[in-house]
Amino acid sequence: MKSQENETMWPACLRSGLFSSIATTAAAAMFALSIPAVATGQGYICAEGGGNPGNGDWAPSVFGWMVDKAEQANVIILGISGSDATATAAFNAAGANSVTNLAVNATNADTQSVYDQITTADIVWIRGGNQWNYVNLWGDTLTEQAIRDVFDAGGVVGGSSAGCAIMGSIIYDSQFGSLSPRQALQNPYHPFLTFTTDFLELTPGVLFDTHFTERGRLGRLIVQLGRYASDTGEDILAIGVDDRTALCIYPDGTAEVRGEAAVTFLHLTNESQLEIEPNETPVVTHVRHTQLTEGYTYDLNSRQVIARPDHAVMTGPSTITPDFNITSVNGSLMGDRLKGEYWVDDDGSAFALFDGALDILPGQNRLQGAIISTNVWASNNFAENRTGGPQYAIKEHPHRMALYLDTGVQLQAREPAFLDVKPATTTLESAFLLLDAHEMISTAQTTYWSSNNFSVGPRQSVAIENAMLHALRSGMSYNALTHDLAVTGDLTGDGVVNVFDLLMLLDQWGTCSNPDLCPADLTEDGQVNVFDLLMLLDNWGS
Repeated sequence: MKSQENETMWPACLRSGLFSSIATTAAAAMFALSIPAVATGQGYICAEGGGNPGNGDWAPSVFGWMVDKAEQANVIILGISGSDATATAAFNAAGANSVTNLAVNATNADTQSVYDQITTADIVWIRGGNQWNYVNLWGDTLTEQAIRDVFDAGGVVGGSSAGCAIMGSIIYDSQFGSLSPRQALQNPYHPFLTFTTDFLELTPGVLFDTHFTERGRLGRLIVQLGRYASDTGEDILAIGVDDRTALCIYPDGTAEVRGEAAVTFLHLTNESQLEIEPNETPVVTHVRHTQLTEGYTYDLNSRQVIARPDHAVMTGPSTITPDFNITSVNGSLMGDRLKGEYWVDDDGSAFALFDGALDILPGQNRLQGAIISTNVWASNNFAENRTGGPQYAIKEHPHRMALYLDTGVQLQAREPAFLDVKPATTTLESAFLLLDAHEMISTAQTTYWSSNNFSVGPRQSVAIENAMLHALRSGMSYNALTHDLAVTGDLTGDGVVNVFDLLMLLDQWGTCSNPDLCPADLTEDGQVNVFDLLMLLDNWGS
């Protein structure tokens, strides 16, 4: 099978067009991305992010959809070994006509008997495990052909966890190991980041990731999206699916979110900037971010929400004006979460979001309009709270921005509402993630309770329609007033370099006694002098 490994070439298509790709030693260059057609064809897809269908109340919505779409509802459950009793029970409870488990490995993957068994079904369900086993052992065999034939005949093909990961035409294949979000945010060419592009190809132009919020994989998926676009020039749709949750896709490319938590959609925009180099902290900006809960319908072709649940709240235009005090934010310090307008308290429970137990509390408001999460990827156990918690806070307080700082990441906030990414305190720097919900359209919360024994309310998984996500690194700045990357020399934060910025620079002329009170020191040499003036004038009118 084709596996795209650590290619460092930049194809010619990346050097002209719409999107901006910044080389480390050159000025920004614009490049065009091709957009693959997404409509899936004749069959149905059910991409479920992982989780035991025997737990919680979500399974009937997902498994019932598959049974309803199949003509005969004859199910075959595929894996490398063994069988899946809970999936079998879920299909039977949903009204399947028959359910068969089949282990397919290197010894039988290319046999006619396996092909015949698979093609007698009109629902193929692929279990969790390791997606590389499926790519490696089933690729270019009669097993792959049989799955395709069921789909092309109008059947349903679905999968959980690793089975979900192979539903797209671009597969993060995990060939050499499972890539952590921190590894991705530190190196977009990490050896564990490899793709397969010629297996099944059921959903064109789509890359799926699984166990999404549960394992904090927002930081992984944005890098995968940027890396693939940088390597190929293709503008793909990256989809992160939470556990106990499925994206159910119709032949025309419309897709329903079903189940307990959320599905997240990421794609580049006309303003996206990429800086993707081996062993360098990645930069991926202006990524459209929409996450949806059950009841929402999304069109994979137009990349738009086309239906919302009755309980969704239309948020209207933002009335929030960010206002920052001069302060530093250290990603290694849990106490720095309190510097935002609100902060997320999980009371030390790794299952707080899952159990509906997160509290959103007023912060010190030194960064008005911001919710801060620190040490985001320091603990696998708390990744769900630290990535999903700020999103829940945005649902409660719409149009705010979530700041995701891994251990060692440092920010300097300055007036009126700038964020400067400073050098990390760790040897390897993780990208800083900023989720800006200024343009959000709607929000909702799942109605599912995850556990009958421990939950104190519905799971705090939420919808945020139409936010913007950025991955930034040291040396970059964000203007929260313009909701865009800061323009060098824009000292007043109004989005343009003009006479007011010149006057501010002249007012700070000379030696900076305190660098935090000296934003006009554009060269960061401790002096406001002619070199800063020249830098400001170079961006005049920008």
